[in-house]
Amino acid sequence: MASENYKPLLSGPEDRTSVDGLSDTDLRPLKPKSWSSRLVTLLSRLRPYIIAILSLLLAIHFYLDKRSFHSRCVRELHTPSPILNSGVLDKYSTVNLNGTLNFKEKWAGTPNDARDEQWQSIIKADVWIPVTDDEVKKMGKDPEKVVRVPPQHRDQYGDGAIGVMDFAHQMHCLDLVRKYTYFDYYMEKQDEEAFGNPPHVLRVHIDHCIDMMRQFIMCNADPGIVTHFWVEGRPTPYPDFSMQKQCKDPWAMVEWAEKKAIPGYKLIYPSPGEFIFPWDPSIL
Repeated sequence: MASENYKPLLSGPEDRTSVDGLSDTDLRPLKPKSWSSRLVTLLSRLRPYIIAILSLLLAIHFYLDKRSFHSRCVRELHTPSPILNSGVLDKYSTVNLNGTLNFKEKWAGTPNDARDEQWQSIIKADVWIPVTDDEVKKMGKDPEKVVRVPPQHRDQYGDGAIGVMDFAHQMHCLDLVRKYTYFDYYMEKQDEEAFGNPPHVLRVHIDHCIDMMRQFIMCNADPGIVTHFWVEGRPTPYPDFSMQKQCKDPWAMVEWAEKKAIPGYKLIYPSPGEFIFPWDPSIL
């Protein structure tokens, strides 16, 4: 009698399936996956991480490219200056100009000490700033023929040239013309060096400032459009001079100038070896 522990032999095609339900195909050793299959599997698992990393790199690229583009624009649109490398001009802001006639503005109007102090708060940027010879050359000038850093300051500021920021001079000119429109007040006050000059010298100074402002405005000709609106009782459209502008931060420029300033403003003298031009009214 056959023991119940015995299992039948596999003899014919009809017996190709074992008692465990496994076919001979199932019992064959598995072939190892090819390297390409393994690579596809790996990439499939890493796909979310790859996408995240590429997105981050792309965002960084666009951010740096935008800053690089802005820096190139700043350099293209401005005279060479050490402030271009400071980051001060990297940010512009939208400013709503007040173009109305009946406005209360601390910069304009009847003169008083508070208004004069307001103007001086920005004209104080008219200080000596060190400039490299390379920057002087890029300005189209000869480094050998410009005023140099005084010897007593060369250890700290180098032996390059010095100059003042044009923005401060432009504000000085506009302020002088403002004061000239209140001639009697400022002649009596005598807080402006220019008003202590003979009348013909003051007139030349005023005309110089007017033409400097004219050249600056024409050089930076603003393409903005002045729209108009209708006002009851007026037969013609009224210009709306209150406009939005993209502006630098003038106070950041003043702060930068004060930090870079060489002590002893204006109190300097020619150093040995400095070039001195012969007297020629045509260059003054």
